[in-house]
Amino acid sequence: PLTLTSLVNENFNGLTLGNLNGQGGWVFDNGGITGNTGVVQTVSGSDKSAKLTTTSTSGKAEAYHAFTAPANSTVIAEATVIADDNNWKNAIVVSDSSLTSSNIGAHIIMQNGKIWGYNGGTQTNVLTSITNGESYRLKVIINTSTKKFDVYVNGELRGSQWNYRYAGLTKVDRLGFSIGGNASSMSVDDAKVSYIP
Repeated sequence: PLTLTSLVNENFNGLTLGNLNGQGGWVFDNGGITGNTGVVQTVSGSDKSAKLTTTSTSGKAEAYHAFTAPANSTVIAEATVIADDNNWKNAIVVSDSSLTSSNIGAHIIMQNGKIWGYNGGTQTNVLTSITNGESYRLKVIINTSTKKFDVYVNGELRGSQWNYRYAGLTKVDRLGFSIGGNASSMSVDDAKVSYIP
């Protein structure tokens, strides 16, 4: 049987409440606007998650974690995401950190009561009815050799063999979540990256 190797396995419970930046390998970028925050918050009891908040149309709230997977491996990236409102959320972004632009492989968005993503350059619906405040388990299974990926929501296949958003990636090595352009918020929990050789 093929062995799954874990690269990121973060339930946030072991992190300190407050600023996420620098904890557990996570980086937070506010886009230069101090009111935009990425914090570890209590969900209930000892259960924690990450909360990303923007206070205006300026800057961003982006949390990301680097990883290293072997060339041509199958990379599995997943997280439980809650959208607090209808504004655009980059609910899962798997990208190539060596590129400064056109660097996204898998890109899943929560917006206006839907989950959608980019199959190549084409905006494609994943789930046409979601509820703000409810958690959705998002997962992408990426074949880094063919540059195609499958999209799962709550364990169900919702997108099959989608193309990378941008074809020029040489690798995927960053898992990210972000908001920008609106005052908005979202929560992320149980973020994982693993690979099969």
